[in-house]
Amino acid sequence: MKIKGLVEKSTGSFYKIRLDNLQTIQATLRGKLRLENSEATNPVAVGDFVYLVAENDNYIIDEILPRSNYIIRQSTHNEHKVQILCSNITQAVFIASLEFPFTPLNTIDRFLVSAAAYHIPTFLVFNKTDLLKKEKHFLQLQDYKKIYSQAGYEVIDGNIYQPEFIEKIKNKLINQTTFVGGVSGVGKSSIINKVEPNLNLKTGEISKQTLKGKHTTTHVEMFPLSFGGYIIDAPGVREFHLVDFEPHEICQYFPEMLYYSKFCKFANCTHLHEPGCRVLEALESQEIANTRYNTYLSMYQEVKNKKKY
Repeated sequence: MKIKGLVEKSTGSFYKIRLDNLQTIQATLRGKLRLENSEATNPVAVGDFVYLVAENDNYIIDEILPRSNYIIRQSTHNEHKVQILCSNITQAVFIASLEFPFTPLNTIDRFLVSAAAYHIPTFLVFNKTDLLKKEKHFLQLQDYKKIYSQAGYEVIDGNIYQPEFIEKIKNKLINQTTFVGGVSGVGKSSIINKVEPNLNLKTGEISKQTLKGKHTTTHVEMFPLSFGGYIIDAPGVREFHLVDFEPHEICQYFPEMLYYSKFCKFANCTHLHEPGCRVLEALESQEIANTRYNTYLSMYQEVKNKKKY
């Protein structure tokens, strides 16, 4: 008899599985499944629904059910392989900060593009606003909020000492399976602990020398939320891995550029130099932010260069 379960954590050799009765058990993977996905270093990912069988008092993953979506990144140990970070996500949130550490806009953009490529709705959180002391920092925050609101993203800003900030995030997480992204040190674990205090995730300090955070999360892990839904925490993820992209497809994952591209004179417009390009016109009239367009240019060139080899 097969038992259905949800993979909440993977350490490489063992898997933490939540059963339909909410009991959690430890399982291993049947050998044949390790060979079926040659492109990925891990055939089973957090968020996977699986069927288990019991053999000699041990649970073994015998089947991986089809995924509604998944996100991957390049393997840290093999550049020719990818790692499946998690699957069956209903939304993602990218947590950024302007101070201690500073999150570059290019990093935010690449995460948003990557999430869009995997059809994952995303919202943005600017954390640590209590560290903004100078007027230029507040003006910068308002500018960033305008950039992403204009691009069609919901933006929440504040800090963990503001109950209303935590409540806004909590309301977004109810009954969702949410992947949390952001560079190390921006306060992902601190926010999760405020949203769900019983989790008590480990938090780390920022290095005063590098102004960067240290990884406190070592494995991707899914946590059930008491108010409904799941949250997926991972080591500081800056972006996902984009595979099988063509240069002209990059525009599709910038919502504001996709909108204007429908009115370009040429159907195959690259939005680089063509006459009658509505994207370039929108850029000129500041309906598209320069920073967003610059990220598009860099990603376009990267994908184009990869296609040469």
